[in-house]
Amino acid sequence: MDTLLFYGFFDFYCKFDFTNRLICIRLGKPTSYSLVSKSYKDNNNQSLIRIEDPFDTSANPGASVKLSSSFKIIIFEFMSMQSKLLQLSNKKDIIYHQEFDHLFSKSLKLNQLYKKSK
Repeated sequence: MDTLLFYGFFDFYCKFDFTNRLICIRLGKPTSYSLVSKSYKDNNNQSLIRIEDPFDTSANPGASVKLSSSFKIIIFEFMSMQSKLLQLSNKKDIIYHQEFDHLFSKSLKLNQLYKKSK
């Protein structure tokens, strides 16, 4: 059952809309980027991964991710772990009404991009 929870973590962030939403630990749920404070937007307008610090709501622990190539590598690693967990786990534990084919094709594309960037 632990594999299912770990898989769910990677599945959630593989599908997360980082463009329009941010991770809000304080509220315990994703939040629309349009609802954050002006100071958060001013401090983090270049960041590709947006996380609202629960103690300083104008700060972003993910602020260092500003390059598209870095962001793609992070998402690629999330997708890699997601597919590995799917392969390693008992597949009957992970039954969702979703297609997994897009995962592998997207992962291969990102892997090719990553290799070209080296």
